[in-house]
Amino acid sequence: MADITLTAECERRLVAVEVSSQRTVEWIIAVPELTERRTRPPLNLALVLDRSGSMHGDKLRFVQQAARHVLSALDERDRVAIVAYDDQDAGRGGHARHRRCAARAAQA
Repeated sequence: MADITLTAECERRLVAVEVSSQRTVEWIIAVPELTERRTRPPLNLALVLDRSGSMHGDKLRFVQQAARHVLSALDERDRVAIVAYDDQDAGRGGHARHRRCAARAAQA
């Protein structure tokens, strides 16, 4: 099995000791390319999405984006339930085998 490498790169090579400062470090993870396709068992997954008042704006958009990302990684063997709740609603949703149906539910 090939090795995984981890490299850190900072935007500046030198940092002043006398003053406080913030630096950005980029972590680069290099993994070997798969030579064979491994199969995994089907997933039965539930995503619980908080749509309450505290999750307005960017927070809700980020949650929806994360849900779409998870859904894009699933295949036709997987089952997924989307449960959305807010201040008034205890939850809604159900299992779906089709990713597009689940993705529409994640947007609602």
